[in-house]
Amino acid sequence: MTSIFLKLEIRDGKKVIEATFAFDSEIIRFLKGEGWRWEPAKKVWWIPYQTEKQKALEHSFAERTQLSLELTIVDLKRDLILRNYSRKTIKTYLGQIKLFFAWVSTNRNSNDPFLYRTVSDPDVIQYLDYSLTIKKLSFASIRSILQALRFFWREVLKSPFPKKVKYPRKEEHLPDILSKGEIMRMVAVLPNPKHKLILLLAYSTGMRLSEIVSLKMKDIDPEREVIHVRMGKGKKDRIVPLSKTFLKIWKEHSDFILRANNPYIFPGQYPNTHLSSRTAQKIFENAKKTSQLQKEVSFHSLRHAFATHLLEAGTGIRHIQMLLGHANLRTTERYARLSRIEILKVPSPLDLD
Repeated sequence: MTSIFLKLEIRDGKKVIEATFAFDSEIIRFLKGEGWRWEPAKKVWWIPYQTEKQKALEHSFAERTQLSLELTIVDLKRDLILRNYSRKTIKTYLGQIKLFFAWVSTNRNSNDPFLYRTVSDPDVIQYLDYSLTIKKLSFASIRSILQALRFFWREVLKSPFPKKVKYPRKEEHLPDILSKGEIMRMVAVLPNPKHKLILLLAYSTGMRLSEIVSLKMKDIDPEREVIHVRMGKGKKDRIVPLSKTFLKIWKEHSDFILRANNPYIFPGQYPNTHLSSRTAQKIFENAKKTSQLQKEVSFHSLRHAFATHLLEAGTGIRHIQMLLGHANLRTTERYARLSRIEILKVPSPLDLD
């Protein structure tokens, strides 16, 4: 049975799909009927890139069509979007898959776009060893690689993922926790009211960075004193408290911050855009440096501080779980290990009589 190999190419700056196969009159009749063109010099059939034409060929010759890695990744992206995966997860999966097969191509000294169909268990094991020993990636990054490759094996290769490959044990790092005083000193050194409000909102709500920069005017409910976080991690909505202190300061400076016809609380540089996550991170880094803070902290540390300080104030762990949007209570329970109140219940042996 004749196999058809499809790959994506660029001609005159435009994408085209090229098809190669051993002579088969049935396939040729189909391609002619669909408007494909024959190029004798390259001995390929081609057509301007059209998903519909590609899918028609795949449907008619389902068991015989093989896609190049690039076309496979395009299909994977479409599939992930239809499954309602988050934009971040899609970017991570596709990025890790591309990196792995780029390494395989280099390792085998091959530019074959169909090389991915010949990957084996040793390729994965060697790549993980390379990632750990040469690239010195963290175990969290290794887990991310494995999740992406398992997905590829299951959805594309239709074969079991190598059994010898195991997930590394999750590292148990306890993050530094900012005190309220340290946070307020960071806020105080920022001259721009917009920058102050970004840090205050992160600390007062425990919202993730991506949730903060994409927050819209319609999401703030001053009457009920809540903020509606829409489509947070896991595509889930939740409600978080609206700080009276934040609201007062924000109202005082809203004329300075807001822009006409822009729905976002923190507008970006261009119309109808919001502040980028990287810009918000730089604001935090600048505040940390200016306030001469020595702790190893990042923007996400404001979320840690929110949870830890609430726990120390007596808020129930399940309430904190809902506010943070954690699917699993175990994720929230780690803050019990960071609570100063819990630690102070145990005296130092130096202070014992």
